[in-house]
Amino acid sequence: MRREISMIVLDTDVLIEVFDKKSALGEEILEKIEEHEIATTSINLHEIVYGFLKVKKEIVNELIEFNILDYTRSDALLSAKLEVELEKIGKPAGRFDTDLIQ
Repeated sequence: MRREISMIVLDTDVLIEVFDKKSALGEEILEKIEEHEIATTSINLHEIVYGFLKVKKEIVNELIEFNILDYTRSDALLSAKLEVELEKIGKPAGRFDTDLIQ
């Protein structure tokens, strides 16, 4: 029988909760993902390190342990195609980061 391996990719908001030692939500997240391989993307790594440096916090050592998934040219092309397909069926992907720039 084939065993499936699952990976959970954490975004910046989830990483903030996980690294906040006072966050009950962060603890709950850690309990749910402890059996899985976890990763984040190079974009999310940038965002969280930027945030830590901006408020003069040390960079969390646990970041070194994360698998970091690169955002490649083929990822960008696939992402654009998926975004167009979602728009065609009336379910556009949110662009939270770019919506803030006006």
